[in-house]
Amino acid sequence: MTETDQNIFNQLPQPEPESPFRLLRVEDIGLPHPYCITPKHLAYADSMVLNEQAIRQAEQRGAKCDICRKLCRCGKQAQVLSWAEHTPSKTLFIEVDDNQDLNQVAGLTDYLLRIKSLAQTLGIEGFAFPNRQTGKTGRKEARR
Repeated sequence: MTETDQNIFNQLPQPEPESPFRLLRVEDIGLPHPYCITPKHLAYADSMVLNEQAIRQAEQRGAKCDICRKLCRCGKQAQVLSWAEHTPSKTLFIEVDDNQDLNQVAGLTDYLLRIKSLAQTLGIEGFAFPNRQTGKTGRKEARR
């Protein structure tokens, strides 16, 4: 967690110790997915540093997000998105015992409603609910 994210995390009230969920972290996640660098990006870079400017220059020469390319090829995404279209979203990760039906997690809805205003003020745009046993967060678990 970055210092800024840790600061945001520290301002959130913790759930009761006996709750079936716990706060894990706050972090920026890329939406709709992380931007994936390809060998073309590296080949077109003017230096060893691959910063935002270098990525944009590589895109002008034909480099594209590899995840987008693959999703477009299999018909799961309509078009390849640019670097600028991959936006960061401040996300609060809340670990739960079972993320198949979040409405069944005792106290979770009440907790989310209680922190909603504070979360918005702190810049939190979404929530992710990894499963305590597996650590996996499925697409359906994320709420905005």
